Amino acid sequence: RELWPWYAGIIVTSVVVAATALATPFIIARATDEVVAQASGGGGGLMVLVALAGALLVAELLNTVLTNVGGFLGDTMTMRLRALLSSRYYAKLLSLPQRYFDNQLTGTVINKLNRSITEVTQFLQMFSNNFFPTLITVVAVLVISLFYSWPLALLLLIIYPLFTWLTALTSKRWQKLEGEKNVELDAAGGRFAEVIGQIKVVKSFVRERTELEAFDGHYGKAVSTTHTQSSWWHRMDVARRGSLNVIFFGIYLIIFAQTAAGIFTLGDMVLLIQLVAMARTPVMMMSFLVDSSQHAIAGSKSYFEVMDETPEPLAALTPTARVPSAAT
Repeated sequence: RELWPWYAGIIVTSVVVAATALATPFIIARATDEVVAQASGGGGGLMVLVALAGALLVAELLNTVLTNVGGFLGDTMTMRLRALLSSRYYAKLLSLPQRYFDNQLTGTVINKLNRSITEVTQFLQMFSNNFFPTLITVVAVLVISLFYSWPLALLLLIIYPLFTWLTALTSKRWQKLEGEKNVELDAAGGRFAEVIGQIKVVKSFVRERTELEAFDGHYGKAVSTTHTQSSWWHRMDVARRGSLNVIFFGIYLIIFAQTAAGIFTLGDMVLLIQLVAMARTPVMMMSFLVDSSQHAIAGSKSYFEVMDETPEPLAALTPTARVPSAAT
């Protein structure tokens, strides 16, 4: 709730960025038809081409500026969120009874904080910078395609639920394996910090080899889990991308055939090809968003496990971290 001005700013810039991106194919399509007309001895002359090129320049400059404004808002919001989450985590730890720490390695507690909050904030940064432009672009492309050809719009529409379904199948198992891997990485990181902090004791008891073997054991299990996890992810990604390739084959076939039949002008064909390319990008972006979200979901479990612990009576602390004002 404290970050709502940044959310609002990101949504506004996303709408304008998507609008300027969608304007570009229409301008290029109009320019294509004008060039063809002038090459045939008609058209509106050089000034029309200059005006179209100028419109293209304005749209692209606006897109460039506003993309970076939205990126700035997303980056700033991410760091502010990191500060809030870290402060709340720290306040929670300070309010927990001693028995909680008796059962935890110091390094593991620290590692959970770093990993959980990093993964959550990285996802939010990617989400805030990409989700809204992607969503707006998808809706606009479907509406425009429907105006030109309903079979084309239908094929584009099929892409998104199909990709989402295949991604859901992929993610369920992937997230379980990610949780198993995080347990090993937390244990390894926690043991590492504990041993380095007590290195004199370790050396006095000649525990170097034992500690190294335990450390390598945790990473060995993480590597084995990653092998299974990655193999599953990429096999399913072949199925996802392969299905998209088949659908895009049908889309391009419709565009080429209807242009050859005279249903679409050359400018229309250029417009539709660019719109299809714009539709492909959100589908690919979904893969990165889902991947990042699965890291965030798996990582956030450790964070909320700590936040759900019962504090000592009268020991609960209010986080003192403040979110600076926009001017600050």
